[in-house]
Amino acid sequence: VPEIFMYSSNIGTAKMAFAAGGAEALQSFFQKLGFFAAPSLEIVEVAKPQTPRRWADVTTATTSFGHGFAITPIQFVEAVGGLIGDGSMAPTTLLRRDPEQAIARKKLVSAATADELRFLMWLTVAQGTGTRAKLDSYALGGKTGTAEKPARGGYRHDAVLASFVGAFPIQAPRYVVLVMLDEPQGDASTHGYRYGGWTSAPVVARIIDRIGPLLGVPPTPKTVNEKMEERLVAGGYELQSQQHE
Repeated sequence: VPEIFMYSSNIGTAKMAFAAGGAEALQSFFQKLGFFAAPSLEIVEVAKPQTPRRWADVTTATTSFGHGFAITPIQFVEAVGGLIGDGSMAPTTLLRRDPEQAIARKKLVSAATADELRFLMWLTVAQGTGTRAKLDSYALGGKTGTAEKPARGGYRHDAVLASFVGAFPIQAPRYVVLVMLDEPQGDASTHGYRYGGWTSAPVVARIIDRIGPLLGVPPTPKTVNEKMEERLVAGGYELQSQQHE
């Protein structure tokens, strides 16, 4: 599972979806995340997700890793925030809330599962596809995403949407940052790659490095990364320093 997540294996993700219960289980979890309805924001300009008309086995496979299913960025951030905190999701709002205001939350996963997900996101930045988001100031976790853009009759192989979502400080997340680039082009600095890990991840890192002090978030103690590394080794994995696509 760690390799599937940190290296963005589509095949591994699809196999996990079927092992977890297939189409019925996947649709049920998407429903819990709110992926079948428009986001409930305080504005008129909201869009309903684009969902498959029928769910064949190939639909279960592709939607498990994000193809054939489109949600709004705000819904994605809302889901990530709900999955990596204590496992409960608070409704997104554009209005300032009173810090003392009670908020009705929806339970998504157990606290133990949320803890595992935080570790997997840290691992993705530490030595997976998101290493270009690594910072000295904050320990952050994240997930890369690269999707071919849809076109008439299929997908465009010459154009992608590249994204990276980062959360910090990952040991007790307070903020989520999502950057999505429309049709990025690889250059010398990315060795020609246009993947989210090469193009979007560095942008998220720069944003977090700048806004963290402004938001009053103290630098992450070195012990946080040390504990994560101990957890990695205890799980039977070796520390690596190479850059992956």
